[in-house]
Formats: sequence, C-alpha cells, structure tokens
Amino acid sequence: MTIAKRLDAAMRAAGFETQSALSRKSGVPQPTINRILKGLGKKGPETETIKKLAAACNVSASWLIDETNETRQTSGDAYNAGPEQNLPKGKYVAIVGIGQGGADGYISINDYLPGDGDGYIYTYSRDPGAYGLRVRGDSMRPRIKSGEFLVVEPTSEAQPGDDVVVKLNNDKALVKEMLWVREDEVSLGSINNGIPPITIQLADIRSIHRVAAIVPRGSALLKARE
Repeated sequence: MTIAKRLDAAMRAAGFETQSALSRKSGVPQPTINRILKGLGKKGPETETIKKLAAACNVSASWLIDETNETRQTSGDAYNAGPEQNLPKGKYVAIVGIGQGGADGYISINDYLPGDGDGYIYTYSRDPGAYGLRVRGDSMRPRIKSGEFLVVEPTSEAQPGDDVVVKLNNDKALVKEMLWVREDEVSLGSINNGIPPITIQLADIRSIHRVAAIVPRGSALLKARE
C-alpha cells in the first residue's frame, strides 16, 4: 500500500470528508495534501508534514511512511482487538434532564427547559430521537453512579435484558432492567439487586425507552453548552 492509499484510508477512518477539513486540523496546506494523495512529486513528503497528518488522523507517522508495514498503528501501538471497525458518523445529543434516584426504586426526572441543560453527549446511536440524562444519587450503584450520564433511545425497541427508562402515567419514573413482557404487563428488575422485581400493567406505562450507553463523569464524549 502506498503512502497515498494509507493517507486516504486514515482520512476516511478519522472522519475527514474533504482535504480542506484535514488541512484545517493538521495545519498542512491543502495543495500539499492533494499532491500526496495523487502521488505527485519525485520526493516524498517531509517528515514534519507526515507527523502533522498522522497526528490529525490519529495514526502513527511510521505507519504512513513504511509501505512494508501492513499493520495499522496508533500512538505507536498495533491494534489489539482484531481488525479496525469503521464506526458510523457520530453526533451530539442534548442532555435534557436530571434523573434523581430514590430509596424506593423510583426516580424523579427533572426536564430542562428548552435552551437550558448540562450540554451534550457524543454518541454513535442511530436513533434520531436519542437524548441524554444526568444521574444523581447512589440508588443505582454500582452499575450507574451519581454524576454519570445515560444515552437513551426512545424509538429503539427495548429487549429483555436491556436497561430502560420507564415513565408511568402517574408521573413516576424508573431506571430498571426489563426482564420480560407478556401480553398486558412487563416485569422490571432492580439494576442494583437492592429491590425485588416488580410487574407493571402496560396500561399504566407512558413510555419505555432503551438505555444505550452509560457515560462516566469527565468523559471526552461530553461537551458543555457554549
């Protein structure tokens, strides 16, 4: 594989859709990037240029330079989890409320007003309605800790074994493990094993939303409101 093909592959994997986008991120002029991708010039690109492009694409400079090295590397280390996976393009979803856990197994969800909130979570969820919730309280430990965030998918069908956010018609809410659904009722288990499972009539439930991810405090996936 030539350096041109390696750079092209690294650009696509890093999400750069245009040479201009890579130029802005790396500081390498767009014409220089274009020449490398087209294999123009008798001399190869300068080492400093390679380093800038590699850093922007999160690959090692040696991987871009060494045509005999077919093992892609980042930060100097080979991938240790099998072939690299091409993730779908991610997106930011709004953190729309706070889930305050209570000792009785229920939570109160305080929704933010439009324009307010705790910021955003970067996620690869395919659900167009995905949203975030901030967790307060320790009633859901150890699986979910106070200060962590939930990525919730309202239009993705929850399956037995999934964690779910359940809102009831009486305005109460729960974060539980969905155990089973049979005809007109659903069984929900405590995620911390501190409270026995409960069975609720589907007629008493306003919504069941699947929890897609738990994001820890200080994660790089979090972005504050500007």
